[in-house]
Amino acid sequence: MSARFRLAHYTAKSASFFYIRWVRACVGKVLDVALSGMDGVDGGKVVFDGRDLSAVGENELSEIRRTKMGFVFQQPTMLKNLNIHDNIILPSMRGNRKNAAKILEKAGTLMKRIGIAELEKRDITQVLGGQLQRAGICRALMNSPKIIFGDEPTGSLNSKSAQEIMDIFSEINADGTAIMIVTHDAKIAAQTERIMLLMAGWKKSQ
Repeated sequence: MSARFRLAHYTAKSASFFYIRWVRACVGKVLDVALSGMDGVDGGKVVFDGRDLSAVGENELSEIRRTKMGFVFQQPTMLKNLNIHDNIILPSMRGNRKNAAKILEKAGTLMKRIGIAELEKRDITQVLGGQLQRAGICRALMNSPKIIFGDEPTGSLNSKSAQEIMDIFSEINADGTAIMIVTHDAKIAAQTERIMLLMAGWKKSQ
């Protein structure tokens, strides 16, 4: 997957809520990957939290993504052999078992806030799509990230569930977390602060 586009200069302020609508499917996804440091850029630089991601080693990049970024995908990547609760805490537990009590407490708090506390022992095959996406949001929030990248987070949901997820994102943003959503759904745009329309070769802000 590749795409060429030019983003001359854009600064996302802390706690901003912006939406990127792509015309070619690959373009938005490539930008998502570049801004999160998962892939490099041909020119210029991506600065996150004061750090030039192109100048950071892979181990440090992984740590930045784990502790300062959250990711919510169209299809939540959950392990089938773990229940909802264990899927939520798994990334936070890796290399951090000494803080297990705090991690468990935070997971419980988040699941209650997001509205899935009663589902914690369910297998991922025993919940609805919207509920599974809520679990994905809980997992993304476990390390109190500065930004959440949403890649088509409502793309597989019906309109009611999609709106519920957007309401949750709005609440998270109001608490101080920046949100970047990549999607082709223009209906979502009205609920964000800024829109960026991407096409191969150029970018248009609104």
